[in-house]
Amino acid sequence: RDRRPAFHYDAVSGVVRQSYPRMWMLGGGFKGAAGANVYRGEIAFYHTEDTEGKDAGVQNASLKYLLGLDKTLGGNKNASVQFGQEHFMDYGAYYASLPQGAPSMKKAQTFASIRLSDMWKYQTIKPKIFLLYNFSERDYFVNGEYERSLSDDLTAAFGINLFGGKKPHT
Repeated sequence: RDRRPAFHYDAVSGVVRQSYPRMWMLGGGFKGAAGANVYRGEIAFYHTEDTEGKDAGVQNASLKYLLGLDKTLGGNKNASVQFGQEHFMDYGAYYASLPQGAPSMKKAQTFASIRLSDMWKYQTIKPKIFLLYNFSERDYFVNGEYERSLSDDLTAAFGINLFGGKKPHT
């Protein structure tokens, strides 16, 4: 089952019903090292219950891929960069099935992310930052975290999540 809920609106009763449609996925990936760099990639085809893309409430079948690079910057500093896309199948049928005035997803979603991490003071302090930008929707997510080991059995952490974008439904 798809972990993303599908929503169905019954115009007669005014009731919104939630379901988790069936889906299957076929994919693969690779990973390789070259010096201090690790390259990786994944590709997957997601097939959903709405094979013709006519139900706006059910995620269309899609093809997704992700390419990434992990690099040690020296000492305990690490950086990770990812680029990915998701292409929706039967987009015309999906678009035609949308209720009038409803926001639509783009045919292709394109995103990039960066993760930076470090470890200080005998690896007891671990600052991290993660940035994700969706080029298609022009929105972003930033997650900063500071973790400190107070003892072998106790760790304290605090962080912040920032969301934003240029569109009203972001």
